[in-house]
Amino acid sequence: MSNHVPSPIKAEKERTTKQLIGIVAVVFFFFSILQLNIVPARMLAAFDGFSHILGTMLPPVIDEPINIFSAALESLQVAIMGTLIGIVFSVVLALFAAKNLAPHWSISYGIKGFAAFVRAVPALIWALLFIVAVGLGPHRGSWL
Repeated sequence: MSNHVPSPIKAEKERTTKQLIGIVAVVFFFFSILQLNIVPARMLAAFDGFSHILGTMLPPVIDEPINIFSAALESLQVAIMGTLIGIVFSVVLALFAAKNLAPHWSISYGIKGFAAFVRAVPALIWALLFIVAVGLGPHRGSWL
């Protein structure tokens, strides 16, 4: 292993580059704060709202354990149904993604591209998009 010591000019150039990147990051940070209209008054108002929410959460009230159980069971049912629907949907797409089963090669490539796109977008982003589109709750987005 060599004990290579960078030249003073190269070290100065690296230090200047790091300082420039730091300055640009700080300027961008403050520009973002101004652009998003984040002012101390709004921050204090948000803190008041947060303290109200925290005050209503603590101490937790578990007087109605039957409602908690039914909500947990409902969440489990939604998860199971979502998984089963996903399995059926994925099997159908898998059949059409196979080159030897697809009616045309373009369908196979199109479905593979769609699958790659879906995998590339994080699950949290999909969740946020669907919550905005259909809302929260087990009956939102059901067309029955």
